[in-house]
Amino acid sequence: MCHSGCPMPVSGGAGIAEYQRLVRSGATDIPVFAAQPESGAGHAVIILHDIFGANDFYHDLARRLAAEGFLALLPDLFVRQGPLPEPSREAAMARGGQLDQTQSMADIAEVIRFAQRLERSTGRVGLVGFCMGGTLALLTAARNPLPDAAVAYYGFPAGRQGWANRPMDEVSEVRAPVLAFWGDQDHGVGMDNVNEYTRLASEHDAPIESSIYPDLPHGFLTFDPESPNYQGAKDSWTRTLAFLRDNLAGDV
Repeated sequence: MCHSGCPMPVSGGAGIAEYQRLVRSGATDIPVFAAQPESGAGHAVIILHDIFGANDFYHDLARRLAAEGFLALLPDLFVRQGPLPEPSREAAMARGGQLDQTQSMADIAEVIRFAQRLERSTGRVGLVGFCMGGTLALLTAARNPLPDAAVAYYGFPAGRQGWANRPMDEVSEVRAPVLAFWGDQDHGVGMDNVNEYTRLASEHDAPIESSIYPDLPHGFLTFDPESPNYQGAKDSWTRTLAFLRDNLAGDV
């Protein structure tokens, strides 16, 4: 299950500025929710959502990144398909099947260019993606404009149904540092696909670091201490923040 809601939203929000922007991609304006510290420059981090879209979970994630000093950007990759008619997995899967992979990659490229030029941005840009967005993050790490770092939560190395491009086929082209997370109970992604992806990454000496957490399912990231997934999720998030800081470091 991906992130259909936000059971444990971050509290407060003092010192964080939020706003909406539009980023032109072809003939379409992509809505982008932004959250950033009220003062100072920072590195931009683009959040790539799952099939449920840019919902409350991802707005909360943007605020958490802003609280850590990043300029968080959440583009709505389903702008052409419109909102979900109902918050169900069936509706989300149906809408996800209408998404054009090539167009989504072009949209992400435009958001990266926007983030590089954003006022008070250092020009350094990272990605963090989940499920569908994790798959897109793995693909973007092999394309121009190249992000400076990419984190992929439970992406699909063998691609998604109907998509022409598969991360597994592009491992040798990956140039951005990648940190990838999976749970070993993620039967949808398939551990055989994950193992093959990590094997290929090692074979091609690709800049990919991966971790498989025991006993965790798909969609395991949570900030709820009562969740059985919490310890693994907490470890992955701590590592995500450190990875982004290390790889986005540079002249401000």
